This record gives sequence, C-alpha cells and structure tokens, in this order.
Amino acid sequence: MIWTERLNTRLGRLDAGGAALEVLHWAHSDALLDNVSHRHAYFEVCLVGAHGAGIYTLENRAQPIASGDVFFSRPGFVHRIRNSAEPR
Repeated sequence: MIWTERLNTRLGRLDAGGAALEVLHWAHSDALLDNVSHRHAYFEVCLVGAHGAGIYTLENRAQPIASGDVFFSRPGFVHRIRNSAEPR
C-alpha cells in the first residue's frame, strides 16, 4: 500500500496547531500535468514537490511556484496549475 492510500484510510478531523481541519482526500503525483481552470467547494492545499515548478493562476493573476512552495486555493475561486518542469 502506498503512503497516500494509508493516509486515505484515516480521513476526517485533523487537529493542527489549535485549528481543526476536515481532511477529505490525500493525493500525490510525481508528475502533475497541467490542469484546466476549475474551482472547489473546499480549501485545496498544495505542496510543490522536489522537482516541481510552474505557474499557479488564481482569478487571472499568475504566480510562479517552485519546489517546496505551499499554497491554498480558497473555495469558489477559479484557479489553475501549469507545470513548467520536466518530469523525472
């Protein structure tokens, strides 16, 4: 069983630094392809992996992202990730 499958067996409430979070799904991709503009009804938290780089666009504002960056997509806001790194 890969580590994300193990995490997904224990979904639910997560207490982090005094904040209570509801985890709906854990996911990981070694080579994330570009995605289309979309929005969610929940917060999405992303961590750019060791070999990742790209452009994160939120409401038509582009922001470069690189390895180690963490960013949040707020509910209801249109966003997109475009990969600019070569998969390893």
